[in-house]
Amino acid sequence: MNIIQQKDAELSQPQKEQIEEFIIKCFGPGIEEKRRDWYFSPTHVHLMLYENDELVAYTRTIIRETTYADEPLKIGGIGDVCVHPSQRGKGVGTEMARQAMEILKAEGCDIALLQTDCSQRGKLYSRVGFTQLHKSYTFHDIDDVLRKTDADDVMVAPVMNEKKVKQLFDSTQILHVGKGDW
Repeated sequence: MNIIQQKDAELSQPQKEQIEEFIIKCFGPGIEEKRRDWYFSPTHVHLMLYENDELVAYTRTIIRETTYADEPLKIGGIGDVCVHPSQRGKGVGTEMARQAMEILKAEGCDIALLQTDCSQRGKLYSRVGFTQLHKSYTFHDIDDVLRKTDADDVMVAPVMNEKKVKQLFDSTQILHVGKGDW
């Protein structure tokens, strides 16, 4: 499996357009609005798998720094995990998530955080160390409106700091990730 990793600045315009089209196919109509209003954080690294010059799997990593419990917290995000139906059940999604976690580790992230429908995709992420948090986090959307995620959709994994994950589970404080929900 030859997964290509590229920094955002290295993507060509045709690649960007191909990724956008692929994401719309994966997540359906209406995702464009959410991506514009909520999921606009700069991508750190794009991961792409091609078959015969066609994009068949994609994900991206996002890195941001915030504070939690009055301490610095470096969060790695994994977003837009998409696998073409022809590639599902072959371990492609797991490998994409595994490589994304390696990138976050190389960047020294304390934790990895993501939002997904845990009832449908939680098993995929648990294979690479994620656990359902059962707590919401907050972020500001493009219009600076404070938003709160659905607690049932949040998963977290240790990257470089298991203590920070335990702190998230044990604390009553809500994590605020800043501007944009990845």
